Formats: sequence, structure tokens, C-alpha cells
Amino acid sequence: MKTGTSSAYSEETSMDKKTNASPKSEASVTTYVETQLKAPHYPDLEYVNPTTAFPGTISYTSLIAELLPNIPTLLTRFVERIDAEIPPMVKICFGINNDSLIECDRVLTTLIATKKDLDLCDKIIGSCTLSEVAQLVQLFFLRLEDPPFVASPALCDAVCEQGVFLRPRKLSRKDLASRLSRATRDCLSSLTVYQQATVSYFVQRCQRWCQSEVAYYINRDMSFSATNTYTEAIRFLSRMFGSSIIGLPTAYIASRMISGNWSPLTALKEEIFMNLVGVIGSHVWHGNSIEMLHIPGQQTIPVLMKTQSCQSLSSEQTVSKTQSLQKIRSFNWL
Repeated sequence: MKTGTSSAYSEETSMDKKTNASPKSEASVTTYVETQLKAPHYPDLEYVNPTTAFPGTISYTSLIAELLPNIPTLLTRFVERIDAEIPPMVKICFGINNDSLIECDRVLTTLIATKKDLDLCDKIIGSCTLSEVAQLVQLFFLRLEDPPFVASPALCDAVCEQGVFLRPRKLSRKDLASRLSRATRDCLSSLTVYQQATVSYFVQRCQRWCQSEVAYYINRDMSFSATNTYTEAIRFLSRMFGSSIIGLPTAYIASRMISGNWSPLTALKEEIFMNLVGVIGSHVWHGNSIEMLHIPGQQTIPVLMKTQSCQSLSSEQTVSKTQSLQKIRSFNWL
């Protein structure tokens, strides 16, 4: 399986380089996926290591638009483009190689420089292939001043215990899952509202992509295993984005080295991201969604509707009622 996947992936990689990400190449990828890939195949991507020339140089606040105050606007543009073209998710990796990462890093620099001109940004993103947009997401997370999610030592230790099995409807080892959930909540509470909004938004999208992936393949063939498809989809997304979105405390990295643990940190980050998507319940991310967070001084206070019943309120009561903001209705979760 791995050999067949690698050869198919190499063919599409060389094809993408030759056609230089033209619309014709994008159509060829879609045709290949629909006609040749009868079952989900996800490349390992071990030889592709996303790196940017300017890591940790962009602040969250500089990328925030007024209409969506809690999350970088460019990220929503990237995700919306991916939303429009998957499933299947395998399309986001066709054409990825180290050369394309260098070119995408240059495109990202242009997008950040022109971030206030959203029409121009949309045109640039629209001219990119789906795999290039996925690479832009990887590099975008690396450009942020702080990783969207910083794992605590407690969460790292819980993840290293392993033993959590991913299932669409059922979860084994509930005791460990409960520990992971508590540790995740503690991590979220230590993050800024911008980090919380960013990681919650992206993890929710990844959960939806995995659910859509299961529906896509079962619709094509009822004999497919929903559990296997769901699990492999999560593992694939963790290989794509885990090393970019997850950060580890310096003290924890040092303690691993002192104790003689030289296992790759990238593998740990991918495992953490896989647990965030596959184990942590959607209600955790729902509670930290972009529509539920309030940034003092940044969000417009809702205006009270003047009705017959509220006309009798005193000015002091009106001010008090206005200042006690209710949570904004968050979007429904699948």
C-alpha cells in the first residue's frame, strides 16, 4: 500500500512541477483522484519539512480584520479555499515538495504585505493550487509570533502514554481521554484569546474534514470501514499540520534531553495534534470558537432593542445591562 501510494504521489508531484500549477494540472489531479483512487491513500510526507525564512515574526493582532476580531483573516481565506475542494483530502498533498515550499513562502510574504487588500489576497489565493494553499497554511502557522497551541508537560506525558483509539462514535480508554481533555483545557486557559480562537477554529475544521472524508468514501463504496477511514484521515492531517501548529515548552524539551529521551519532537507534535482532533470532544473547541470569544475593547457592544418593556428601565439599569455581555451565538457543530 505504501509503495503504491508513494509512486502515485511522485507521479503527481512531477506532473505539478512540469505544468507549474496551471488550471490544467489542477483538473488532472481531480480527474486522477476521482478515477484512480478507489480507496483512501495518504502519503507519509516524511521527506517534506515545512520551514519558513521568517519564523515567529508576525503578531496575531496585525493579521486581525475588524469583521472577525479573533482570528487571522488570511487563515480563514486559506481554509475556505480548502473547504470548497475537499473531500477527498488527499488532493491537498499532490505536488508538495521542498521546492514548492520555498515558492509558497514567497507567496505568503506577498500576502502578508498586502493583507489589507482582501480582494488582491483572494485573487492570489485563487491562483494557487490546492496543495499550495495547504502549504501556505503550514507556513502561516510558523510565521506567527507564538504557536496557536502550546502543549503543557502534563499533556505531553498523557499523549506519550498512548492507548487511545480513534473511532467516529465510540472512544476507548475513557480515563485517559478524560485526562487529555483536562490537560487540553488547562493549555487553552494559558493561551491568549487569539491563540485560542485560531486553534479552535482550525481543529473544528479538521474534524469536519475527517467526517466529510468518511462520508465521501462510504458513499462511493459501502464496504469501506468508517473507523479506518476516519483514523487514517486524522493521521494524515496530523502529518500535514501537526509540526506547524503545535508548540512545546522549552523547559519540557530540555527535560527530555536531560533524561536521555532523543525521540523526534516532530512525532510528538503530530501525536498531540492527532489527539486534539480525534480524541478531544468538539464541545471543547465549540466553547472556544471564534464567535464565543470576547476581546475587551475590540468587540462592539450590542445595542439594546427599545421595546415597551425596556423603556421603563433607568439609565443605570441600561448601562449595567449593556455591559453584561451575553455570549454570541456560536455556529452549530456537525
